Amino acid sequence: MSNRIGKTIAEKKRRARLKNHEFSIIANNCMGGVVSHSLGEQFRSPTVNVLMSEYQFIAFCKYLKEYSKCPVDELTREEWEQFRDVTHPVGVLRGYKIPNGHLPDIKLPDIMLLFVHYKTFTEAKQKWEARFKRVNYDDLYIVMDCAMNGSDEILDEFNALPQEHKVAFTHKQDAERWPSNYQFSFYTEEKFSSGCVYNPVSKGLVEYKWMDEFDFITWLNEGKMQKNSDFQ
Repeated sequence: MSNRIGKTIAEKKRRARLKNHEFSIIANNCMGGVVSHSLGEQFRSPTVNVLMSEYQFIAFCKYLKEYSKCPVDELTREEWEQFRDVTHPVGVLRGYKIPNGHLPDIKLPDIMLLFVHYKTFTEAKQKWEARFKRVNYDDLYIVMDCAMNGSDEILDEFNALPQEHKVAFTHKQDAERWPSNYQFSFYTEEKFSSGCVYNPVSKGLVEYKWMDEFDFITWLNEGKMQKNSDFQ
């Protein structure tokens, strides 16, 4: 049975602590949208309810402003072949060539956008474009959830991204090599189960989600990565 009172208490605690009301969370899955919604904040990110592969997400973050100019197209028949079992809309962010002085042009790769929780491609595209216009490039927070799958190469590239505030949720830890990594306590071979990051967890009367183990509020307010004290 849903603990409505516990959820309400958790929501009030989150919102009371939040001081930063201008942030944009760019994420490779639904986590950014879940955080923003739980805080009662406007969606200032196109990635709400959107999934991307890790490699494409890193390219997207690296050239975020450039990708804001790219059109979102429906997939060609050939592109749909790799998504034949997908029941939600899928779009493609068409990359383009960026002049690079005397060096060869930089070709932005196409980005496949899995629009989960949308009924139509038209709706998804409209939301993507409207929310991209709201991005606050001066207050960016980058979230990549790798769970148990992130390769060393992926984590190297993520940690090299130019954005100051970024976190990779992964079971791999090396503070010197990957200072932006953070491990949830359940991101282990023994405890991990798909989707558990959004599952409820009770702390006394309060009902959190497992993702609340990471102190998103302190991160958004101060840029510090730490564990939520309620999960100690």
